Amino acid sequence: MANQAVDEAESILATLKLELNREKTSVTTFKQGFEYLGTLFLGKLKLPGKKAREKSKVRWRLPRRRK
Repeated sequence: MANQAVDEAESILATLKLELNREKTSVTTFKQGFEYLGTLFLGKLKLPGKKAREKSKVRWRLPRRRK
């Protein structure tokens, strides 16, 4: 179902003369985590993305997983 949505989005973008970059596009979950528009989404967390963390003087650490 998600892959079908990606195909449909690609079709819609093509009508607008835009192209979906398949190398950057993936189907994932919040549990697996992903970065979007410079923000890292991981489970219930929302953190500045990699570039923002590298530029920041604050040291960022992901919380430890509970067992």
